Amino acid sequence: MGRLVLLVAFIALIASLVWYAATHFERLGSGVAADSSATQAPAPGRPPIATLPALRAPCGPACGTQRWAVKTLSDGDREEVDLRPVPATVESLAALPRPAFLQDDRRAAEERRTFEVIGCLGVVDNPAAGDDHLHRRISRRREDDRDIHLVIGGLLNPRVSLIAEIPSPECGGVCQAGLGELYARARAAVDSIIKAPPSPACNNDVPLVRITGVGFFDHEHGQIGAAPNQFELHPVLSLSTVDHDPR
Repeated sequence: MGRLVLLVAFIALIASLVWYAATHFERLGSGVAADSSATQAPAPGRPPIATLPALRAPCGPACGTQRWAVKTLSDGDREEVDLRPVPATVESLAALPRPAFLQDDRRAAEERRTFEVIGCLGVVDNPAAGDDHLHRRISRRREDDRDIHLVIGGLLNPRVSLIAEIPSPECGGVCQAGLGELYARARAAVDSIIKAPPSPACNNDVPLVRITGVGFFDHEHGQIGAAPNQFELHPVLSLSTVDHDPR
Protein backbone atom coordinates (compact mmCIF):
# COMPACT_ATOMS: atom_id res chain seq x y z
CA MET A 1 0.00 0.00 0.00
CA GLY A 2 2.84 2.32 0.88
CA ARG A 3 4.51 1.72 -2.48
CA LEU A 4 1.27 2.56 -4.26
CA VAL A 5 1.00 5.87 -2.38
CA LEU A 6 4.60 6.73 -3.27
CA LEU A 7 3.97 5.88 -6.92
CA VAL A 8 0.87 8.10 -7.06
CA ALA A 9 2.79 10.94 -5.39
CA PHE A 10 5.66 10.57 -7.87
CA ILE A 11 3.28 10.67 -10.85
CA ALA A 12 1.58 13.77 -9.42
CA LEU A 13 4.97 15.47 -9.02
CA ILE A 14 5.95 14.75 -12.63
CA ALA A 15 2.59 16.03 -13.87
CA SER A 16 3.04 19.25 -11.89
CA LEU A 17 6.50 19.82 -13.35
CA VAL A 18 5.21 19.24 -16.88
CA TRP A 19 2.35 21.69 -16.32
CA TYR A 20 4.67 24.35 -14.91
CA ALA A 21 7.10 24.07 -17.83
CA ALA A 22 4.32 24.17 -20.44
CA THR A 23 2.64 27.26 -19.01
CA HIS A 24 5.64 29.34 -17.95
CA PHE A 25 8.16 28.59 -20.66
CA GLU A 26 5.57 28.94 -23.43
CA ARG A 27 4.78 32.46 -22.25
CA LEU A 28 8.47 33.27 -22.00
CA GLY A 29 9.09 32.06 -25.53
CA SER A 30 6.17 34.03 -26.94
CA GLY A 31 7.43 37.18 -25.26
CA VAL A 32 10.85 36.83 -26.85
CA ALA A 33 9.27 36.28 -30.26
CA ALA A 34 7.17 39.41 -29.87
CA ASP A 35 10.20 41.51 -28.92
CA SER A 36 12.34 40.31 -31.85
CA SER A 37 9.60 40.77 -34.43
CA ALA A 38 9.31 44.43 -33.48
CA THR A 39 12.87 45.14 -34.64
CA GLN A 40 13.46 42.63 -37.43
CA ALA A 41 11.90 42.09 -40.84
CA PRO A 42 9.48 39.15 -41.05
CA ALA A 43 11.17 35.83 -41.82
CA PRO A 44 10.65 34.43 -45.35
CA GLY A 45 7.15 33.05 -45.69
CA ARG A 46 5.91 34.75 -42.52
CA PRO A 47 3.05 37.26 -42.95
CA PRO A 48 4.20 40.85 -42.31
CA ILE A 49 0.80 41.31 -40.69
CA ALA A 50 -1.36 38.54 -39.23
CA THR A 51 -4.77 40.18 -39.60
CA LEU A 52 -6.08 43.42 -40.99
CA PRO A 53 -7.18 46.07 -38.47
CA ALA A 54 -10.81 47.15 -38.56
CA LEU A 55 -11.66 49.62 -41.30
CA ARG A 56 -11.91 53.17 -39.92
CA ALA A 57 -14.01 56.14 -40.95
CA PRO A 58 -12.74 58.02 -44.03
CA CYS A 59 -9.76 60.20 -43.10
CA GLY A 60 -6.67 61.83 -44.61
CA PRO A 61 -6.21 63.81 -47.84
CA ALA A 62 -7.00 62.34 -51.25
CA CYS A 63 -3.86 61.19 -53.06
CA GLY A 64 -4.67 58.63 -55.77
CA THR A 65 -7.72 58.02 -57.92
CA GLN A 66 -7.97 54.82 -60.00
CA ARG A 67 -8.77 51.83 -57.77
CA TRP A 68 -7.27 53.70 -54.83
CA ALA A 69 -9.21 51.72 -52.20
CA VAL A 70 -7.85 48.44 -53.59
CA LYS A 71 -4.33 49.87 -53.70
CA THR A 72 -4.44 50.83 -50.01
CA LEU A 73 -6.38 47.80 -48.64
CA SER A 74 -9.33 50.00 -47.68
CA ASP A 75 -11.75 48.38 -50.13
CA GLY A 76 -14.85 46.34 -49.37
CA ASP A 77 -13.16 43.06 -50.34
CA ARG A 78 -10.12 43.51 -48.09
CA GLU A 79 -11.16 40.72 -45.71
CA GLU A 80 -10.86 38.24 -48.60
CA VAL A 81 -7.12 38.91 -48.94
CA ASP A 82 -4.99 35.99 -47.75
CA LEU A 83 -2.05 37.58 -45.93
CA ARG A 84 0.08 34.42 -45.99
CA PRO A 85 2.85 35.07 -48.55
CA VAL A 86 3.07 32.77 -51.57
CA PRO A 87 6.59 32.51 -53.09
CA ALA A 88 6.62 33.70 -56.71
CA THR A 89 9.02 35.03 -59.33
CA VAL A 90 8.87 38.29 -61.23
CA GLU A 91 8.62 36.31 -64.45
CA SER A 92 5.66 34.19 -63.31
CA LEU A 93 3.68 37.17 -62.02
CA ALA A 94 4.38 39.17 -65.20
CA ALA A 95 2.90 36.28 -67.23
CA LEU A 96 -0.43 36.06 -65.36
CA PRO A 97 -3.53 36.52 -67.55
CA ARG A 98 -4.88 40.02 -67.24
CA PRO A 99 -8.59 40.49 -66.40
CA ALA A 100 -10.74 41.89 -69.21
CA PHE A 101 -12.23 44.56 -66.93
CA LEU A 102 -10.96 46.24 -63.79
CA GLN A 103 -13.45 47.51 -61.22
CA ASP A 104 -13.21 48.83 -57.67
CA ASP A 105 -13.27 45.30 -56.29
CA ARG A 106 -11.08 42.19 -56.27
CA ARG A 107 -12.59 39.97 -58.96
CA ALA A 108 -9.19 38.54 -59.93
CA ALA A 109 -8.04 35.76 -57.58
CA GLU A 110 -4.48 37.14 -57.68
CA GLU A 111 -5.70 40.36 -56.06
CA ARG A 112 -6.80 38.35 -53.03
CA ARG A 113 -3.35 36.85 -52.49
CA THR A 114 -0.07 38.02 -50.96
CA PHE A 115 3.15 37.25 -52.83
CA GLU A 116 6.80 37.12 -51.78
CA VAL A 117 9.26 37.88 -54.58
CA ILE A 118 13.05 38.03 -54.73
CA GLY A 119 14.43 40.26 -57.47
CA CYS A 120 16.76 43.10 -58.40
CA LEU A 121 15.83 46.60 -57.29
CA GLY A 122 16.13 48.58 -60.49
CA VAL A 123 14.18 51.84 -60.06
CA VAL A 124 13.07 53.88 -57.09
CA ASP A 125 10.67 56.80 -57.45
CA ASN A 126 10.36 58.54 -54.09
CA PRO A 127 9.01 62.10 -54.03
CA ALA A 128 10.12 62.53 -50.41
CA ALA A 129 13.82 61.72 -50.88
CA GLY A 130 16.64 63.78 -52.34
CA ASP A 131 18.88 62.93 -55.28
CA ASP A 132 21.65 61.88 -52.90
CA HIS A 133 19.64 58.69 -52.29
CA LEU A 134 20.26 57.41 -55.82
CA HIS A 135 22.20 54.15 -56.07
CA ARG A 136 24.02 53.20 -59.27
CA ARG A 137 21.38 52.35 -61.89
CA ILE A 138 18.53 53.34 -59.61
CA SER A 139 16.70 56.30 -61.13
CA ARG A 140 13.81 58.44 -60.03
CA ARG A 141 10.49 59.75 -61.33
CA ARG A 142 7.97 61.65 -59.21
CA GLU A 143 4.67 59.90 -58.41
CA ASP A 144 1.66 62.21 -58.08
CA ASP A 145 -0.09 59.92 -55.57
CA ARG A 146 2.87 60.06 -53.09
CA ASP A 147 3.57 56.33 -53.44
CA ILE A 148 7.15 55.11 -53.37
CA HIS A 149 7.43 53.40 -56.74
CA LEU A 150 9.81 50.43 -56.98
CA VAL A 151 10.72 48.37 -60.02
CA ILE A 152 11.82 44.79 -59.38
CA GLY A 153 13.72 42.98 -62.11
CA GLY A 154 13.58 39.22 -62.64
CA LEU A 155 16.47 36.90 -61.76
CA LEU A 156 15.83 34.44 -64.58
CA ASN A 157 15.11 37.10 -67.21
CA PRO A 158 16.41 40.59 -66.31
CA ARG A 159 14.38 42.06 -69.18
CA VAL A 160 11.18 41.28 -67.27
CA SER A 161 10.17 43.54 -64.39
CA LEU A 162 7.18 44.55 -62.36
CA ILE A 163 6.19 47.51 -60.22
CA ALA A 164 5.78 47.48 -56.45
CA GLU A 165 4.39 50.51 -54.61
CA ILE A 166 4.29 51.65 -50.99
CA PRO A 167 1.50 54.14 -50.18
CA SER A 168 2.13 57.18 -48.04
CA PRO A 169 0.86 56.92 -44.43
CA GLU A 170 -0.50 60.46 -44.78
CA CYS A 171 -2.97 59.64 -47.56
CA GLY A 172 -6.65 58.86 -47.36
CA GLY A 173 -7.37 55.15 -47.72
CA VAL A 174 -4.16 54.36 -45.86
CA CYS A 175 -5.48 56.18 -42.82
CA GLN A 176 -8.84 54.44 -43.19
CA ALA A 177 -7.20 51.01 -43.51
CA GLY A 178 -5.24 51.52 -40.29
CA LEU A 179 -2.00 50.41 -41.96
CA GLY A 180 -0.03 53.65 -41.85
CA GLU A 181 2.59 52.28 -39.45
CA LEU A 182 3.16 49.19 -41.60
CA TYR A 183 3.68 51.28 -44.74
CA ALA A 184 5.90 53.72 -42.83
CA ARG A 185 8.24 50.86 -41.87
CA ALA A 186 8.39 49.64 -45.46
CA ARG A 187 9.11 53.15 -46.73
CA ALA A 188 11.85 53.63 -44.12
CA ALA A 189 13.49 50.39 -45.26
CA VAL A 190 13.90 51.80 -48.78
CA ASP A 191 16.47 54.38 -47.64
CA SER A 192 18.80 51.71 -46.26
CA ILE A 193 18.19 49.22 -49.05
CA ILE A 194 19.16 51.54 -51.89
CA LYS A 195 22.45 52.19 -50.09
CA ALA A 196 23.15 48.46 -49.72
CA PRO A 197 26.00 46.86 -51.71
CA PRO A 198 25.02 45.60 -55.18
CA SER A 199 24.49 41.87 -55.49
CA PRO A 200 26.32 39.46 -57.82
CA ALA A 201 22.87 38.00 -58.56
CA CYS A 202 22.04 41.39 -60.12
CA ASN A 203 25.33 41.62 -62.07
CA ASN A 204 26.78 43.77 -59.27
CA ASP A 205 24.65 46.69 -60.39
CA VAL A 206 21.86 46.92 -57.80
CA PRO A 207 20.79 45.27 -54.53
CA LEU A 208 18.91 41.98 -54.37
CA VAL A 209 15.69 42.37 -52.38
CA ARG A 210 12.88 40.29 -50.93
CA ILE A 211 9.55 42.07 -51.26
CA THR A 212 6.14 41.04 -49.96
CA GLY A 213 2.94 42.64 -51.19
CA VAL A 214 -0.65 42.11 -52.25
CA GLY A 215 -1.33 41.35 -55.91
CA PHE A 216 -2.87 44.12 -58.02
CA PHE A 217 -3.66 44.74 -61.70
CA ASP A 218 -3.19 48.37 -62.65
CA HIS A 219 -4.40 50.40 -65.62
CA GLU A 220 -1.75 51.07 -68.22
CA HIS A 221 -0.47 54.65 -67.88
CA GLY A 222 3.13 54.63 -69.06
CA GLN A 223 4.80 53.63 -65.80
CA ILE A 224 8.52 52.83 -65.83
CA GLY A 225 9.20 49.12 -65.42
CA ALA A 226 5.60 47.95 -65.67
CA ALA A 227 4.95 44.27 -66.36
CA PRO A 228 3.33 43.43 -69.72
CA ASN A 229 0.11 42.51 -67.90
CA GLN A 230 0.36 45.57 -65.59
CA PHE A 231 0.53 43.28 -62.55
CA GLU A 232 1.99 44.91 -59.43
CA LEU A 233 2.62 44.31 -55.76
CA HIS A 234 0.44 47.09 -54.39
CA PRO A 235 0.54 47.70 -51.53
CA VAL A 236 3.97 46.52 -50.43
CA LEU A 237 3.83 45.14 -46.90
CA SER A 238 7.54 44.56 -46.25
CA LEU A 239 10.92 44.49 -47.98
CA SER A 240 14.50 43.68 -47.08
CA THR A 241 17.83 42.90 -48.73
CA VAL A 242 18.93 39.36 -49.60
CA ASP A 243 22.59 38.42 -49.12
CA HIS A 244 22.64 35.25 -51.22
CA ASP A 245 21.68 34.17 -54.71
CA PRO A 246 18.47 32.10 -54.35
CA ARG A 247 18.76 30.46 -57.77
